[in-house]
Amino acid sequence: MARSGRFHTALLLLSTLDVALAFSPSLSRLPSLAPRRAVAVSQGGGGLLTMMTGAKKAAEPPAVPDHLKGKKLLGLGIAAVDFIATVDAYPKPDDKIRSTSLSVMGGGNAANSLTACRRLGVECSLLTKLGQDDNGDLIRKELNRDGVDTTLCVTKAGLDSPFTYILVDSSTQTRTCIHTPIQEDLLPDEIPKDVLDGVSVVHLDGRNTLAAARLAEMANEAKVPVLLDIEKERPDIEKVLPLADYIITNTQYPQIFKEGASTEEGMVALLEQGRAKWVITTLGADGSQMMRRTSDDPKDQVKDPSLKYSSFEDYTVVKCAAAKPKSIVDTTGAGDSFIGAMLYGLVGGMPAEKAMLLASVVAAAKCSGPGARSALPLRSEIDKKLL
Repeated sequence: MARSGRFHTALLLLSTLDVALAFSPSLSRLPSLAPRRAVAVSQGGGGLLTMMTGAKKAAEPPAVPDHLKGKKLLGLGIAAVDFIATVDAYPKPDDKIRSTSLSVMGGGNAANSLTACRRLGVECSLLTKLGQDDNGDLIRKELNRDGVDTTLCVTKAGLDSPFTYILVDSSTQTRTCIHTPIQEDLLPDEIPKDVLDGVSVVHLDGRNTLAAARLAEMANEAKVPVLLDIEKERPDIEKVLPLADYIITNTQYPQIFKEGASTEEGMVALLEQGRAKWVITTLGADGSQMMRRTSDDPKDQVKDPSLKYSSFEDYTVVKCAAAKPKSIVDTTGAGDSFIGAMLYGLVGGMPAEKAMLLASVVAAAKCSGPGARSALPLRSEIDKKLL
C-alpha cells in the first residue's frame, strides 16, 4: 500500500479513539518526535486530550564511563514509530470510546533496547531497514538524540517505515499492540563486511531472521558474543537460535518452543539447541528466571535478597524478583528495557545475576512513563552499586 494509503488507515484507527483530530491528513505534518512536551488538544464535549510527543530525557546522552570506553553494542532488528493511546478500559467489539492521552514516540524492540543501553553509558549502533519517508526520519532523529548511531540503517524508496498502534488499558495495566511492518526485511547482502569492527556484543531481536543468521555467523567467526531476544516463532528463526550465545525470552516462548512443556523444560530445550550459555525468561510482575548448565556456574555466587537459587536436572535456576515501580503508567517496552540492561552487563563483563538485578530496576523505572522510552533511566539515576 502506498504511504498515503497506509497513513489514512492509521487515521481510521485513531479516529475510533477520538484522537485523529490531533493530526493533519498529511503524513509530512505528523507530530515530530521532538523533546517531550504536553500539547492540549480539544477532545470535544468538554475536557482536553493530552498528547505527549517525543521521549527525550536529556540534552546530551550520558558520557561513556572509563570501563566501557572502546566497547560497542551492535543491534540488528526493528525500529518503529509508536502511536500510544491510553483508555480507561479496553473496548468491546463495535464500541466507540475516547482515549485519555495520546503519545507519539519511537519504538521497536531492538531500538528500544539499544536506547536503554545507551542511557546506561554504552556506545550503540543500530542496523535495520527503513523507508525513505517521514516516519523513517522521525525514527532516526529520536535515536540520534539519545546517542544511538544510525549510520548503518538501510533506507529504501518505496517502502513504509514500521509503525505500531498501542492501546494501553488503565484498568488492567496491560497493553495491546497492532504492528504494521515494513514490506521488506533487511537482507543478508545488505550487511557491511566490516560491520563488526570495534563491536563487543551483537544483539538480535528475532526479526530480519535471514540477515540475523548471517550476522550471527559473522559474530561467531569473530568471537563476538550474540544475545538473541525471542518472543514468538518467526520464519527461519531456527537458523538463528543455534548461533546465539545468550537467549532472552518472554513468559510464553519456552512453552511455545517445546509444546506441552513447563517453562523450565522449554528453557532446557532452548539451551540444548546450540551454544547458548544461559537462557533468561522474563515473568512480568514475577521478575525473571535464568537457567544455565550447573557445570557453567561461576566460582563466586552473587548474593542478594532478590535472588533465589535452585536446580532443575543438570541446570542451575536463578530467580530474580521484580523491582517495585513507583507507579505503573504503561508496560510497553518493559521487556526491551530489561534486555537493554542485560546488554549493558554483557558489554561490561558483569555477572549475569548482577545484570538481572540492574535489569529489574531499569524495567520498573520504564513502567512509570508512557511508551517504551520516556521513562528509561539515565545512568545518573541508577544506584552506583548496581552499575
